Amino acid sequence: MTATPPGWYDDGRGALRWWDGVQWTEHVQTPDDESAASDSAEAAPPAPTLPGAAAATPGAEPYPGGYPGGSAGGHTAVYPAGDAGYPVGAGGAFSAATEPQKSKRVVWVVVGVALLAIVIAAAVFIPLLFLSLASGGGSGSGTTETSVEPATADEAAAVDAVELLDEAWQTADCDSYLRATTENFRELDGYVDCADFEARALDFGETTEDYVVTVTGISTDADAITVSTVESYRSEYDQEGNPTDGMGEYEYLYDYVVIPAGDTWAIDEIY
Repeated sequence: MTATPPGWYDDGRGALRWWDGVQWTEHVQTPDDESAASDSAEAAPPAPTLPGAAAATPGAEPYPGGYPGGSAGGHTAVYPAGDAGYPVGAGGAFSAATEPQKSKRVVWVVVGVALLAIVIAAAVFIPLLFLSLASGGGSGSGTTETSVEPATADEAAAVDAVELLDEAWQTADCDSYLRATTENFRELDGYVDCADFEARALDFGETTEDYVVTVTGISTDADAITVSTVESYRSEYDQEGNPTDGMGEYEYLYDYVVIPAGDTWAIDEIY
């Protein structure tokens, strides 16, 4: 089959339209400009575009004497071949022109939905994360509060030692436990070995919630500083260490005796 050569042809709607050899283009000449069309017919045709031009009326004779390249021209007619008045290729010219744009729109919709989901997740979960960190996080978490302010740098260091001991129990961190206490304290406490301390601290974290240490008093006497606290928590065990049916609420008063230990202060005794 021989294709119709490029040229200006009547599109069946009163205008001359450029046929690029395969399909109609968007370039149109009115009948008044036939001389201009004739002059430009020898030039290279404009770049083709897929359907956007008005189609010829199906069944009408869109060219004088027949289709372009008809029997009078010695060519086999290839146009029109479909209801829209355009030569039909694989999938149709209209589908070929529009499917890529549809695909791009679908991709952008999916990307937009994904971004919206990320924004919503960030708005919900980031504040929850900060709240969790501020409260010390999950089961066994605790905080240290101070209702009195240290009067000296040494008193501040003594309070820091109490806070560090609380942190060691909450995180099962033996290094913090060793820094916060003296050897005498560890012997009295019964946890000289790190493995024993960490095992007990992990069990404490699994059975205890909302542990809060409130510093209620600080007093200095010679080379020792006493830090008084009120410590409240919820636990699955009672004050004698027996398991209970639910989470009970408990409160204790403690006095920590803190002494110099090298370039810092450490807890030596607790009452």
